[in-house]
Amino acid sequence: MHERITQSSTTSAAAGAGTETCPVRSRWARRIGAAGFMFFLIKGLLWLTVPAAIAVWRGCAAG
Repeated sequence: MHERITQSSTTSAAAGAGTETCPVRSRWARRIGAAGFMFFLIKGLLWLTVPAAIAVWRGCAAG
């Protein structure tokens, strides 16, 4: 059913063997994972840029 990844296969994949594929076989699961990653990436960037933009707009950064 599920294959276990052994230390030797992860080591060879990390060494650049290129034989390993994505462990998630479901196309929809990969799409949901990618969408979740992009959502949290954009959310994190907004958490950094919005307060900085407000501080610059109000003149707090110059002073």
